[in-house]
Amino acid sequence: MKAVANFNIAEDPLCILKEHQGSDKMFFTIAYDCSEEEPIVEKFVFKFGNPENAEKFKKAFNDAKEFNKVVKAGGEPVYAPVLKDEDEEKKEDKKEEKKD
Repeated sequence: MKAVANFNIAEDPLCILKEHQGSDKMFFTIAYDCSEEEPIVEKFVFKFGNPENAEKFKKAFNDAKEFNKVVKAGGEPVYAPVLKDEDEEKKEDKKEEKKD
C-alpha cells in the first residue's frame, strides 16, 4: 500500500468534490497526481466511516481550495481553524489539569 494522494488542491475544473456512488460517506475528484516523477491526471476517491467526517473533510477541502485561490491571486489568505479529534482534545485537557 502506498500513499497516492499527493496533489495540490486547485481551482476548477480540477478538484471538484462530487458524491461517489450515491453515498454520503464517499467523494471523488480529479486532480494532477504528483506521487510519481511526472504529474498525471487521476481520479481520487475518499471514503469515510460516517457522514459527519465526510462533511468535515468536504468543508476543509473546499476551504483549502479557496485558500489556494486567494494566495495564487496575491491576496491575504484566511487560515482555517485546526481540527482535532475528540481523543486528542481529551489528552490536551488532561495535560492542562495536571499543570494546574
